[in-house]
Amino acid sequence: MAYIDPGKPWQNGSAESFVGTYRREVLNADIFMSIKDAEVISEKWRRMYNEERPHSKLGYRTPSPAYNLKNMNNSQNT
Repeated sequence: MAYIDPGKPWQNGSAESFVGTYRREVLNADIFMSIKDAEVISEKWRRMYNEERPHSKLGYRTPSPAYNLKNMNNSQNT
């Protein structure tokens, strides 16, 4: 297992990109009245991010269909 050195976020760019997007679109955009409120809003955003939002790295597909396509191709090759 490899760890990221403290103060060197560029060692894991995809995680940093996700955290930045989550911070901009959820944490900085909403005022949470409770922990439960934060959980509900975060879950709604997570579903949108993974099921509806196209990602350029996946050929502008959403992660769910891209993941399913990858698994289907892997199962056919075995």
